[in-house]
Amino acid sequence: MEKVQINLKKATKSSLFAGVTIFIIIFVLNVILDQRFFSADTIYGNLSVITPIVVATIAQSIVIISGSIDLSIGANISLVNCILATAMGDTPESVVFALAVSLLAALAVSALNGVLVAYLRLPAMVATFAVSMMLIGIALLVLPVPGGYIPKWLPGIYSASIGGVLPATVPILAGIGVLWWVISKTRFGKYIYAVGGNENAAEASGINAKRIKFCAFLLSGFFIWIVGIIVSGQTGAGDFRVGNTYQLSTVAAAIMGGVALAGGTGKMLGAALGACIMILITNIIYFAGIPSFYQDMIRGLIVIIALFIAAIPNLKKRTS
Repeated sequence: MEKVQINLKKATKSSLFAGVTIFIIIFVLNVILDQRFFSADTIYGNLSVITPIVVATIAQSIVIISGSIDLSIGANISLVNCILATAMGDTPESVVFALAVSLLAALAVSALNGVLVAYLRLPAMVATFAVSMMLIGIALLVLPVPGGYIPKWLPGIYSASIGGVLPATVPILAGIGVLWWVISKTRFGKYIYAVGGNENAAEASGINAKRIKFCAFLLSGFFIWIVGIIVSGQTGAGDFRVGNTYQLSTVAAAIMGGVALAGGTGKMLGAALGACIMILITNIIYFAGIPSFYQDMIRGLIVIIALFIAAIPNLKKRTS
């Protein structure tokens, strides 16, 4: 009995505990409200919507864990989407060109954020928000009117299934998970946590905190590029507003998943759970039949409650 109590105490102290608890509650509500929740169409649909926000939340979490925040993620995703919709054609050359240019653009934006935050010491929230405003204008210049051209094979791949059973989104998520797992085992991955946890202590131990923060932004930019490709495959078109929903939702999702806003703490599994929670909350609002003019209010209320639950372990630590 004592071992059970000890294990329960350890579980409640885990950064994943709040995220898992909230996820289970929201998941059960989805099952109750949606009688077709476990049907193939619903599963495929949910995975299609969940995948981009999961990857975007991981991108945000990398920056948050390093001790910063990136409010330009949504605009950066929009820029990648607009570049792809403008430059991509049906020839292999145009595809390679569009992918290369969009990757360079995503990394350039992240590098700018890294310089402003890590080297110039500007407040991350203000600096990245200013960059997002600039990116909206650039995306609008690249693609003034929503539309553009995305080759049919890209949406086809995104909506495809392997062997008629496994959605293509599953190996995408698995690949992202493996990629981060490999990175987290490297010295660089460990340094991200060290710098976010205590920058001064990290510097004292010989870690170049500025460079680590800068590289964290760059790594986040690579994941943002992947999100831009996914969103392009999901929508089949370009739109300078397509990334708007990711700006703050990724921050909320990361916190609900146990990523500490102060930095240094959090797991990507928790971040992914937080992203799933955000989508499942939207499902609850839809199936509950809440009028459209109340939906944003209810969504915000649910997110606040979820964030409060996620903050309980930290509150316990402060009061103990």
